[in-house]
Amino acid sequence: MRFLLKSVLMGLVLLALVATGCGGKKAEPTSPPATVQEVAPATPTPMPPTPTPTTPPQPTVAPTKAPPTPQPTSAMHEGAMMTPTSAPEEAEGAPTFQLPQKAKTFKTYEAHALYQLKDLDTGKTVPVLELVLRYNGEQKAQEIIAKTTDADGTVRESRIIQVGDKVWYFSDGQWISMSSGTENLNQALTLFDPKDLGTYWKKVGKEKLHGVEVIHYRLKRSEVSAQDFEGPGTVDPLFGPGTQLTDVKIEMVDADVYVTKDGVVVKEGFTWRISGKKEGKPVHVEGSMVFDLTKINGDVKIEPPAAASEQVEMIVPLPEGAKTMMSSPQMGVYQVENMGPEEVAAYLQKQLKANGFSVDEVTKAMGMIGIKASKGDKRFEISILPGEGGKGAQVMVQVH
Repeated sequence: MRFLLKSVLMGLVLLALVATGCGGKKAEPTSPPATVQEVAPATPTPMPPTPTPTTPPQPTVAPTKAPPTPQPTSAMHEGAMMTPTSAPEEAEGAPTFQLPQKAKTFKTYEAHALYQLKDLDTGKTVPVLELVLRYNGEQKAQEIIAKTTDADGTVRESRIIQVGDKVWYFSDGQWISMSSGTENLNQALTLFDPKDLGTYWKKVGKEKLHGVEVIHYRLKRSEVSAQDFEGPGTVDPLFGPGTQLTDVKIEMVDADVYVTKDGVVVKEGFTWRISGKKEGKPVHVEGSMVFDLTKINGDVKIEPPAAASEQVEMIVPLPEGAKTMMSSPQMGVYQVENMGPEEVAAYLQKQLKANGFSVDEVTKAMGMIGIKASKGDKRFEISILPGEGGKGAQVMVQVH
């Protein structure tokens, strides 16, 4: 069960990928601005360090310990518990479960999840995580829209879009694109994996859910232990950072999962209730989560953000096949595999002039080639360096 707590925390971190840049402010991920917020450009130096961004920004604030992957009961989410259409039958053991992203059974879908904590003594409820994940296999595209609540109560919003091998992160009012980071989207649903809930399930019956035939299983015996809730972190979003529970007693653990005949998860519901003491005073807490797959093989289209047209690579004519390591409207870093620095410099000078740029200055020093160009009211500083291991070239473009 410790592994489950760990996976929940990992999921919260991954789903707050761009929280660092948000500074605690809402980033309005569901309707991002069409234009990009300007930020102060970096001051160029004669010899900038070789830029090698490989992973997206990670949040600096996250719950120190998250509760087991909880799921709400029917009282919290209509339809979480369903009436079987066939006679129940017993099945001891662990069925084969697969998450939709891993199974890739459906062409398209939209997943909705809500994870929340409730103080049963006061009625206070905190939505720790609200998540929408959209997927289109034919487009090779997926999108995550997430809202998380930190241990200190700060609400953060983030949005990630992947189309092909390119990923865009919405952070601090602007879109940043990278060619890496798709593994984070692929792991986004790991906190919903019912295999972590326990190994003893009862087969309730067969049903039809969202137009798909599913098998309904109910958890018979949970592997949750009181130790999973003791110590700081478990209920921080509800009571504040560093909250430590003692004398924890598990009052109830309930879980239902609905899967296809191949074990692909279509819906889950998980709820737990505990009692304990916080600074010597009795507390009663309920944790719950629902995961629901909708629009299965339906109309789910995912498009790059409108602001993607303002990225550096959409303005500066880079060599064909240049790999975007990181890009925003103010700066871009690219890897060119099939050309050396001299070839890239010659190509850029020719293409800049052909596309209406003025090439104002070309310099060479300490193994770096610098190009200063301008077009309209924008100035461009381009630094070209040998690629990693002396192979290819690395290009950094700054826009002023």
